[in-house]
Amino acid sequence: MGNGILSHIAAVSLAVATVAVATVAASTAALACEKLVDMPTPRIEEMMEVMKDGGSSELKQLLAFEELACSNRPAVRKFAVDTGLASKSKSLRSQSLAILLMQRDQVRLDLLEELKGDRTMEQWIRSNGRSVAYKFHEREATQNCISLAAGHKCPGPYMIAIDGLNIRIIDPAHHLTGTFALQPDNSLRGTILVKRAARPVAAKIELEK
Repeated sequence: MGNGILSHIAAVSLAVATVAVATVAASTAALACEKLVDMPTPRIEEMMEVMKDGGSSELKQLLAFEELACSNRPAVRKFAVDTGLASKSKSLRSQSLAILLMQRDQVRLDLLEELKGDRTMEQWIRSNGRSVAYKFHEREATQNCISLAAGHKCPGPYMIAIDGLNIRIIDPAHHLTGTFALQPDNSLRGTILVKRAARPVAAKIELEK
């Protein structure tokens, strides 16, 4: 009898652990809503409370986020992303970053340094300015990437790759690659490296605009 109870407890514990691991593992890939869902208002309010409750487990908050982020109400989706970005949970912040990028049409990269003496960068700025706008094309949530060129699939030669709280830009058209990390103010800051330039250059991407 005792062994039977212990076996049952072990089986339940294993099942719970498996669900938890699967959920956390899924959080490494961008959430892909098959379709937007018309959630009942009481359910929305319940899931919002879970996300706002600092005492809720990370698993519960991730599950609540997944529901709210796939709501057919824009305000509810915005709440999910904003609350996720404000969370101390790396998993929630990374999922929110991925969703935020996947839902955008474009982003703008701005240089943060004055560059003098580097002829390659001086020429690059004369040709491109101090900002580069990237229009988004194909998105592949399961691969955590967004194509930056029409006719190019993702992953591919022109893309933004999302990796947790970081992104990488691959842009042969502007002869650059870039790496950026999500900051506490929810901007992306990092560096770009232009082909034949002397060194990487500080840059940022504002996500609130």
